[in-house]
Amino acid sequence: MVQLLHYRWPMPVMHKFSASRVVIYAGDHLLAHVHVLLRDGRECTVELDSLAIVGRIAAREIR
Repeated sequence: MVQLLHYRWPMPVMHKFSASRVVIYAGDHLLAHVHVLLRDGRECTVELDSLAIVGRIAAREIR
């Protein structure tokens, strides 16, 4: 199950790529992770301890 979390106040963009950006949301209470937002509106999370990608985005699209 993919859980998309949308918060009212995103933290600053951590890194911007040509097709995506990496952000951290304030008040996000899950394990340590970052959100990756693609230009086409898709989103996934990447867990920082294991680098596991959670969402419907292929690893090759964000690596």
